[in-house]
Amino acid sequence: DPLDEEFPAQGLVELQDVESGDMLVAPGYSRRFRGRYRDYFSRLQEEWEDGLRRRNIEVLKLRTGEDPAPELIGFFERRRLR
Repeated sequence: DPLDEEFPAQGLVELQDVESGDMLVAPGYSRRFRGRYRDYFSRLQEEWEDGLRRRNIEVLKLRTGEDPAPELIGFFERRRLR
């Protein structure tokens, strides 16, 4: 989801940790904060994908703002040809 990749550039954003209930006020107006968030999300994504690949689990990336059909068709076609 693009909203996961890019932190909104909108004033102060109040966030809550779903596990601990802790609250955080994030400065969405700060370019530095948004850059650090983008870097963090990118590293998290890479670690997730690396872990899947180490376990021989295929990665299929879908985006919420796009039609998933072409990606799904390609994914299953590649699997069928193996």
